Amino acid sequence: MSPTVPPRLRPATPPLWQPATGLSRPDASPGAAAARYGVVSRPRRATAALTLALTLAVLAVVGGAVAAPARSAPASSAASADPLQPILGRQARPSWAVMPPENTSTVFPKGAHVKVYPTLKGGKKGSLLPDTKHQLIQLKNPTPQGFPLTMVGFGEAKGYLYVLLPVHPNQTFGWVKSSDVRIVKNGYRLEISQQHHRLLVWRGKSVIDSFAVAVGRPSLPTPNGYFFANQILKQANPAGDYGPYIVSTSGFSEVLTSFEDGDAAVGLHGTNQPYVIGTDASHGCIRMFNRDVAVVARTVSVGTLFEIHP
Repeated sequence: MSPTVPPRLRPATPPLWQPATGLSRPDASPGAAAARYGVVSRPRRATAALTLALTLAVLAVVGGAVAAPARSAPASSAASADPLQPILGRQARPSWAVMPPENTSTVFPKGAHVKVYPTLKGGKKGSLLPDTKHQLIQLKNPTPQGFPLTMVGFGEAKGYLYVLLPVHPNQTFGWVKSSDVRIVKNGYRLEISQQHHRLLVWRGKSVIDSFAVAVGRPSLPTPNGYFFANQILKQANPAGDYGPYIVSTSGFSEVLTSFEDGDAAVGLHGTNQPYVIGTDASHGCIRMFNRDVAVVARTVSVGTLFEIHP
């Protein structure tokens, strides 16, 4: 059976992003999420407040006016709080959400290299088949950086697997022989909306988490398309420029050719400038609050698919 062709992403193309409706679970309504995150007072809190008011009234009558005890202001969390979190709720599925392709798999070569073949030209409309007579590229395993070569598989045909490759240009697909690779199922996917500055974590058909992000500034935009996590790096200094984790992806900047003496790879990471979250501020990477990137880094794994759209 021929694999499904992932649509190539085009910036600002409304028909491509079909709005999704409904919520992922019964308790994920904005009202339920608000109650869960403390926006709506709970009965016990209301009862305590009423008891305090009656006590103060009695004391005022018996011994004169009594000033209400001063409540200490909560510690400021402006540096790390997500203002949309209580409104949206972690499990709410917004109307702009688009479920990334399901049934993808993480693909690892069995040997020290893997041959990649192009798609056969002139095949039947709507179908994909490998062109096994012409080699597209040969990739080394491990990578020059010393990490296991990783790809993401979208389907199989005639003993070959259709894969997304971690190479230039972005969204390069090819075919590898199924017998040459090891296939691991991956149930998580990430969706990032640049317009809404949100990251959704998908498991199956449900959104299980939602976080605010910063994306690339207009002169150094974050690329749109399909990418995947190929490294998850814990940082020695969690308070540094990149926070506690960097999740490196298969994507590259479409403006920069290098960054900090390396490839201009697009990453997802924390920040020591939390005030930029929710804006277009990065060099093309996706920035998150440090506490949030720690959650994502511990949830996803190498090979988790990213879908970034305008």
